[in-house]
Amino acid sequence: FQMQARENIETLRRYQFKRIATICPHGYHVLKNEYAKMGGDYRVLHHSELLHELLEQGRIPVSPAGGTPLA
Repeated sequence: FQMQARENIETLRRYQFKRIATICPHGYHVLKNEYAKMGGDYRVLHHSELLHELLEQGRIPVSPAGGTPLA
């Protein structure tokens, strides 16, 4: 695990990003907690957190069943 994690952290360092979103609970835990212990400090979101954020910001239009999007 540690060898693969180090390789992944090195790969991620080559890219610029603000956050990582994942649907996998295991991936969420590993990226947020285990990688942080090895120097990979990332802002990790579960996909439900990201969806909530986008809904709160009005960036995902919501419409009633069969209706037009709400304003």
